[in-house]
Amino acid sequence: MACTALGAAPAAAQHNARPRIVSVRSQQPGQQPASRSAAAPASPAVPAVGWLWDKKSADTRKRLQQADIKPKKSLGQNFMLDDGVLSSIVEAAGVQPGDLVLEIGPGTGNLTRHLLAAGALVTAVEKDYALSDQLADEFAAVPQLRLVCSDILRQDLPQLLAGMHQHAAELAQQAQQAQQQGTASASGERQQDVQQPAAAEQQEQAQQPQQGQRPKVKVVANLPYYITKDCLVQMLPLGDRISDLYFMLQDEVGVRLTQVDPGAADWRAMNILTLYYCRPQYLFRIDRRKYHPAPKVHGCVVRFKLTPPAERLDVPNEAGFAALVKKAFSQRRKVARNSLRPLYEPGEVAAALAACGLSEDARAQDLTLEQFGQLAWALQRQGEGRDGGAAQQPEQQQAEGQQ
Repeated sequence: MACTALGAAPAAAQHNARPRIVSVRSQQPGQQPASRSAAAPASPAVPAVGWLWDKKSADTRKRLQQADIKPKKSLGQNFMLDDGVLSSIVEAAGVQPGDLVLEIGPGTGNLTRHLLAAGALVTAVEKDYALSDQLADEFAAVPQLRLVCSDILRQDLPQLLAGMHQHAAELAQQAQQAQQQGTASASGERQQDVQQPAAAEQQEQAQQPQQGQRPKVKVVANLPYYITKDCLVQMLPLGDRISDLYFMLQDEVGVRLTQVDPGAADWRAMNILTLYYCRPQYLFRIDRRKYHPAPKVHGCVVRFKLTPPAERLDVPNEAGFAALVKKAFSQRRKVARNSLRPLYEPGEVAAALAACGLSEDARAQDLTLEQFGQLAWALQRQGEGRDGGAAQQPEQQQAEGQQ
């Protein structure tokens, strides 16, 4: 299939290669895919394109074998086999026609198919070149899908999101031009409705960003378990561009990340930072046998509803606050006044804790998000009393850690 390049985002200095970005285009009028039946149901539940749509797990394995594709353990590939689970994820995400959805790791395209059936405009980022090429070929008749062959962790995410809005605008412009030219016949329009679900609603929604504020993107992903934290660190701060993250995670990780009360042994810095940037919600558990290959642990689906920057907890400085939280949890068994050294002296921390009405012997795992915010302000005021010297230390510590 000949793919049209939309233009790859400039790679950062650490990138090894530029990502391949392709947009799958509609076929010419009258041209039929060689491997598909000419007859199509009047109201299909899913697009009449794509592969691995059969709900039997045996067919997933068989088609992977036919394509000579083996799940790569190095990429954490575990393909979802249950369409009921995928349908539940799309329903929970509230995907509507015209919604901009970023999918991470589309793999065999099973979740992609459900997103397209709901009328979403999907940008799918796939690191595996073999799977990306397979998807580009099999979804050739779906312009609502934009494929990016790259590592999501190496993407310039704001630029990728901007490209999604550009993709939506291009589809809207093409639809408007086609309407003006009057080239679509009545039969052609019916066929378009079959192959591209909710196309009319998609085009109407895609035009809205031109008339007002751009809609936010939803991220839906069956994440490789080993990149969960990195993806959260990358995306949680983007509450001005992303509305929600719907991630399939390890069940144990999902339970831990959705805790809201401190005191537990597994209350960590990531809990505080997650609550700072979003409101996490555990949705449902996924039996490990619904994946191929089956992982050793069960999975789950978690929603992270991102908080817009203006609505986050007020702290003196975001980077300094993150550094303070991470340092406080770096030595979990120590009380906070000792674990925060050398950022602050024990006496300074003890005085700040007392000013917040907290015990001088408090540990990081005993503090809530709001109490960490109070502590940050108390330490900031102490620093201002000494010409701001101590107030800058958390940011300096973070800068040193990044070098």
